[in-house]
Amino acid sequence: MLADMGRVPEHYRAKQQHYIELHAKGQTPEQEYLGFILQEFIGQTPDTMQQLAQINFENYIQNKIFTAAQEAIKNHQRREIPVVLLSGSTRVLVTPIARAMGFNDIACTELELFEGTYTGAIDGPFCIRDGKLKRGLDYCRQREINFSKAMYYGDSISDIQIFEKIGYPVAVNPNPKLEHIAIQQLWAIENW
Repeated sequence: MLADMGRVPEHYRAKQQHYIELHAKGQTPEQEYLGFILQEFIGQTPDTMQQLAQINFENYIQNKIFTAAQEAIKNHQRREIPVVLLSGSTRVLVTPIARAMGFNDIACTELELFEGTYTGAIDGPFCIRDGKLKRGLDYCRQREINFSKAMYYGDSISDIQIFEKIGYPVAVNPNPKLEHIAIQQLWAIENW
């Protein structure tokens, strides 16, 4: 977030891009990446980070939201199906996105707070790969939702654990590797 806003050195932005490329290949070094992304939160208050996340959303993310994604959310909600944003990112960063798109709830990586500031640690699982699957399973279990009847829209090979376990996987704008797997597994594919 701070890299997009020009508030960190250029080498930070290059490292961020490196992690984005690794994530697209399903090769994110979890602990290394986690340490990297949490740096910008250490010692910050939720209010400060929420304000920055909103500015970041308005300047860099808002115009990248797919109309088809918003329509899919509305279609599910018309049928009274709750729509949850399951993300490896933090609540601070995904809240403006969830609000703008009309999600009913968020399940994500949660940040640890101590005396009103972020510590640089997480509270619960890091929601990528197995951690994301665990977060999704826990979310459904706590709300008595049958995971085998749930639908998951994902765009990353890093989400393969969820795609393999969820009842109705949908690969969105998949890269060639994910598309190949989706075709083999007979998963739905959406191009938005």
